[in-house]
Amino acid sequence: MKKEKTPLPLWVRVVGIIIIVCCFSSLNGNKTRKLSKNAQKKVKIAQSSVKSDKKNTKEVQKIEIAEAVYVEPVVEEVEENNNKIENIVESSYETRMTSYYPEEGETTTATGLGIYDFNVNDNGWFTYNGKLVVATASNRLGYTEMKTYNLYDEIILNIDGVDYDAVVLVVCGACMRDNRIDLFVSGSWAVKDTQIVVK
Repeated sequence: MKKEKTPLPLWVRVVGIIIIVCCFSSLNGNKTRKLSKNAQKKVKIAQSSVKSDKKNTKEVQKIEIAEAVYVEPVVEEVEENNNKIENIVESSYETRMTSYYPEEGETTTATGLGIYDFNVNDNGWFTYNGKLVVATASNRLGYTEMKTYNLYDEIILNIDGVDYDAVVLVVCGACMRDNRIDLFVSGSWAVKDTQIVVK
């Protein structure tokens, strides 16, 4: 007579199933780790190639790393802005500023605007649209070696360390011979005669 097979106890079957599941998941985990290690190696290789390329060229380089794009920062803009600042400094110059006022007979400017079109600031200087009214040398009066401006040109005057916006509304005959700018003031009490920086 054949012996009947006794079924394994329930706890033995459960432990066996758990062991099989653990073995299967650890095998899959190793595969996953290997894959991630391979991906990390690719990223490291790409990064090292970026470093070596940086030494050889200054051009902008794009390198795809794990679905992202690395772009080397552009330095040209900073250099361009520095050049602009240097140009502004080079174009500024020092000159003498003198003044004239209506009592000397001048009440109207070359533009046709007169003292009734202007305001007066706290210093007693005429302003037009918030800008100081000035007279300068002009090519309209002929050739000169002095710095010339056109009517309505806007400049910045640094007077006693303070920057003021100014507008050229008058042509100045004396400025054609002397290196200076004339400030239109409201009276003799507001006259200013000093060295300034023009920007």
